[in-house]
Amino acid sequence: YRKWRSVTRELPREIAIIAQCRDDMDACPDEAMRFIAIIDKAMTRQGYAQIAEINRSINLNIRPMDDMSLYGVAERWTTPLVTFASGAGDCEDYAIAKYVALRQIGFTEEDLRLVVVYDRDTKEHHAVASVRHNGRWLVLDNRTLAIKEDASIEQFEPMFVLASHSVKRIAAAPRKIAPKTAPTIEPDPIATATIPASVASNGPATPYLL
Repeated sequence: YRKWRSVTRELPREIAIIAQCRDDMDACPDEAMRFIAIIDKAMTRQGYAQIAEINRSINLNIRPMDDMSLYGVAERWTTPLVTFASGAGDCEDYAIAKYVALRQIGFTEEDLRLVVVYDRDTKEHHAVASVRHNGRWLVLDNRTLAIKEDASIEQFEPMFVLASHSVKRIAAAPRKIAPKTAPTIEPDPIATATIPASVASNGPATPYLL
């Protein structure tokens, strides 16, 4: 939770940079110009095509690289302009960039989430962005250009759902032994709530990824 809270504290500064770039592109940093180009291209689309464009463009414009190689630390969550400045990042960096891009093209905070899951296929923790469109939560994954509804992704076991100002912990289903490695976020006991993982998504406020 502290990593996500740190990101949300930095986002207003980056959003201000994007707004300034709209007024004066000549003074715009290269990383902001590249991020704005993705946002502007998505704005030429409509509906689902906007989501697909954000997912595709961000997946193709960021190289997958772990935080130790990039920053010399085991885990760091970065804001979009930091990610675009390096041109690389890991799963949560892709997810955060998609979250912010979707917010920029008009999706509300109520329709956007970051979700930390345990991927039973790869036996790794993973982060994705999720957006509600036509009452369904769609998953934007950096490992694929395909966009799926959360309820159809069987290998993901949801762990945490992050909204703009909160974190919700999902109750683990008794179908696997928990991995020894702890999740990369630490929940705030005040801001954390528990949601039964047995409930399937049907347009609720929270994606369940079952």
